[in-house]
Amino acid sequence: MTDVLLIICEALLAVIVLYTGFYLLTHRNRKFLLFDPTSEPSLKIIMTIWGSLLIILGLLTILAIFIIKSIVFISIILVLDAIVEASLSFIMLIYYNTTNK
Repeated sequence: MTDVLLIICEALLAVIVLYTGFYLLTHRNRKFLLFDPTSEPSLKIIMTIWGSLLIILGLLTILAIFIIKSIVFISIILVLDAIVEASLSFIMLIYYNTTNK
């Protein structure tokens, strides 16, 4: 029972990571939230890099859950997912603070 719950939670994380990556890549040419990547080329680069990284990590998460099934690999990928998602929030906050002084 706990294995199934763990797989469901990991798959939910993979969906969130993939969605965030696709969101960043699809919003590089339009305004979103408080940001305007059309007028800020550096923000567009940040979104491209982070969006691509999140898509790769999301696919690796799905690969780790359903194909590789190694506890060590799953743990490493989950830690990387958490670090990259959290650092995206900090980068966007820092970017907002430096551009809106």
